Amino acid sequence: MPRVLESPRLLSLVLPAALEASLVAHALATPEVEVCGLLGGVGPRALTRYAIANVADEPATTFFMEPRAQLRAMQAMRRRGEALLGIYHSHPAGPALPSARDVEFAAYPGVAYLIVSLLDRQAPALGCFIFEGAAFAPLAVERP
Repeated sequence: MPRVLESPRLLSLVLPAALEASLVAHALATPEVEVCGLLGGVGPRALTRYAIANVADEPATTFFMEPRAQLRAMQAMRRRGEALLGIYHSHPAGPALPSARDVEFAAYPGVAYLIVSLLDRQAPALGCFIFEGAAFAPLAVERP
């Protein structure tokens, strides 16, 4: 059985262009609701996107990952030798910044939080942050 990798303390996130494009495409596929998922990887390099259904009562303004799908994604990461590197979601009508609700429900310190803003659907914006303590701080994204 592959060993479980511990999520690294990220100083930056390495996000390949194809993976970034898949995050944006996921958000644009259903622009009226927040989409969500996880990123698995090794070290600071994201390798795999795990899309997870948003089962929130108000999906236009918040996200809540379907618990069984989230568990399956974490199991898939373990099988692949990946660690949880990031949590992503979209803001259909908001900026690529953490909302008050995002801060309230953040639960994974040291992991990247990525937000795809669809304020301008022709040019979606991606914000990347790290949750430390009770606040988010910007996290650099390296695009190899």
